[in-house]
This record gives sequence, structure tokens and C-alpha cells, in this order.
Amino acid sequence: MIYIIKGSTKNSKHECLDCANYKRKVHETEQTMSGRDVLIEMLQEEIKKVENLYKKSIDDYEKLRFIHCTTVQELSNLKEIHKKVNITY
Repeated sequence: MIYIIKGSTKNSKHECLDCANYKRKVHETEQTMSGRDVLIEMLQEEIKKVENLYKKSIDDYEKLRFIHCTTVQELSNLKEIHKKVNITY
């Protein structure tokens, strides 16, 4: 029986370089993924802020629209009263 012994110094150095490159790539990938997670979290917070501002803007618009409609109706009523007052004199 013939046994082949792996691990000559040349192969060991090559394997160690491969391991180091692999570890470096894994580390870079982990950093990239961590950065993406942070970025996603920041963007989600910004989306919430924009949604809240949008809701507030819609509420403000509805209030102003109501005030406008009420004011226009009051103006119309005052014009009618003014016409009636001018007719009677």
C-alpha cells in the first residue's frame, strides 16, 4: 500500500494564502452586509418621517380647504344680505 502525504511546504503556504484570502473576503462581505443593514435602517426611518410629513400635509390641506369653503359660503351670505339691504333703502 502506498500512502501519499499531503502538506509539502509549498502546498501548505499556498493553502494558507487561500485561507487568508478567503478570510479576508468573508470579512469584507460581513462589513458590506453590516453597512447595508445600517443603510436600510436609515432609509426606513427616513421613509417613516416622509410618510408622517405627508399625513400632516394632507390634514393641513383638509383644514384649510374647510376654512376656505366656510369663508366662501359666509361671503356669499354677506353678499346676499348686502343686496337685500340695498334694495330696501
